[in-house]
Amino acid sequence: RRRHTRYWRDWSSDVCSSDLKQDHYNNCLRYLEVQQYDQALASCEMVLQLEPNETVEIHKGAKQGIIKAKAALNINY
Repeated sequence: RRRHTRYWRDWSSDVCSSDLKQDHYNNCLRYLEVQQYDQALASCEMVLQLEPNETVEIHKGAKQGIIKAKAALNINY
């Protein structure tokens, strides 16, 4: 997303954190699907950093992705 700041020359291509969360979550799911568990783990952990609220569905899904990726990689909790 692009936003216009107060100054007419100061255009920014800042990305909303909700967009980042969704992108990382989508990556997490894709990596799990193709069994690239190390990338899935990194993406899911990024979602948790961006969404600390445990009641949000995207947080719950990312947590489940982390559990699955760690199990596949034989990483102890």
